[in-house]
Amino acid sequence: MEIFKMNHNGADLDQIKLKQIKTDLSVDGIVKLSQFIDKKEVNLIKESLVEELKRLKIYENNKIISKELKKLSHFQQIVMLSSTVKQPKTLEKYSDILGEVVFKIFAKKFYFDQKQQLLLTLPQQEKWTLNDLKWHVDSHSTAFESLQFFLIIDDIQPHGGGTLVLKGSHHLTERSSSSQLNHLLSTKILNQPFDFQNKKLEIIELTGVQGDVYLMDMRVIHSPAINAAKKIRMMATYRYFQNL
Repeated sequence: MEIFKMNHNGADLDQIKLKQIKTDLSVDGIVKLSQFIDKKEVNLIKESLVEELKRLKIYENNKIISKELKKLSHFQQIVMLSSTVKQPKTLEKYSDILGEVVFKIFAKKFYFDQKQQLLLTLPQQEKWTLNDLKWHVDSHSTAFESLQFFLIIDDIQPHGGGTLVLKGSHHLTERSSSSQLNHLLSTKILNQPFDFQNKKLEIIELTGVQGDVYLMDMRVIHSPAINAAKKIRMMATYRYFQNL
């Protein structure tokens, strides 16, 4: 997976970069656009979320203070936080910017799925592992028709809760069940390619710094991950479809 470094909000996306992004997305199903969104802007979003979590008495000073959330499983917490935490208004403006990127890459309009989603993962609750995860796809189509962006709101280090992605899995023609995927992928090692159904696959972790963006084919198999770091994982995701 090649990493593309951008200027402010991807202003330097020329035809050569666009063509390479399209090629890499076709091959790997995932592309990283490094420093795509201005870091100062994203840091304001982070600070707003920190204050919101404090106001809701969920998380403060790198500690979980909500007893109710502690009763939920790791993955249930992610769902709860996404629906509970108020989103900073600034997040809304990136839907048009990212939509324009998709148009430049494919020369056709993709439709934004109404609203972005927050992905927040509380820290230091479990040891990081590839066991018993929630591997899934967001599109069961056999043809390419939808895309998902992941915006990193605060720096994410390895094992810091970054979404796990099975690179190349959009090429698989035989879909496996969640239990089959867990059995297979729990035996693999992060960032080490392996063969499955005559395809080259690799588990990668979406890590990076504030303002980095990943672009993913929604047929790619992926999973939320354990956050073994000392701080909360903060991302936002945006989805685009050829047809709504």
